[in-house]
Amino acid sequence: WQGLGYYSRARNLHATAQQVVDQYDGVFPSHFKALKELKGVGDYTASAIGSICFDLPEAVVDGNVYRLLSRCFGIFTPIDHSNAFKEFKTLANRLMDTQQPGTFNQALMELGQKICTPKNPDCSQCPVQPICLAYANDTQAQRPVKKKKAKTPHYDVSAGIIRNEQGQFLIAQRPVDGLLGGLWEFPGGKIEAHESPEAALERELFEEFGVRTQTGGYIGTSTHQSRHFHIKLL
Repeated sequence: WQGLGYYSRARNLHATAQQVVDQYDGVFPSHFKALKELKGVGDYTASAIGSICFDLPEAVVDGNVYRLLSRCFGIFTPIDHSNAFKEFKTLANRLMDTQQPGTFNQALMELGQKICTPKNPDCSQCPVQPICLAYANDTQAQRPVKKKKAKTPHYDVSAGIIRNEQGQFLIAQRPVDGLLGGLWEFPGGKIEAHESPEAALERELFEEFGVRTQTGGYIGTSTHQSRHFHIKLL
């Protein structure tokens, strides 16, 4: 489930299974509020499960639905604004086919995915084209509205490959509740201003493990990009 979080998905699935056993005697809850109380389950996942499995009239709001509704109804609210979810969720719930909520949600998402695409939407095949304000005003490319993105931060990071006489490598586990929680990595950290990669690595190893080290040869450089930051690993 994408709604359970990419890096913590397995842990949340396990925790959810335990909740279902402990709190609901092994019977998966069928009420929307109870679904949202499961570990890692947010509105999107609860709405999808609730509507498709239990006929709960809860609208799913994902990127496809944001795009479709903003075009069809000419909504100017940026979809990444703090008030956007409530506005789009309210509208989608108002449009909901309460007799077939699961089918309605899947149809809305598929319409956005296959017809009302981010670029070059196939308006000629769209069943809601007659009421679409974006089509009428030729503003498909301007919807949905998004806030101007801030510049993605860049970090220089130093990491070391440390091996003992038995050929074992030293790796460290990231904090479970932090960024990329629970994943394993070669020890290291951010390079501070006016600090060399070697000095940063020696400092980080002392701060994390309480050991004094001396860096050896340089191995190489790697870069990594995500939606939230860019990293240059030295």
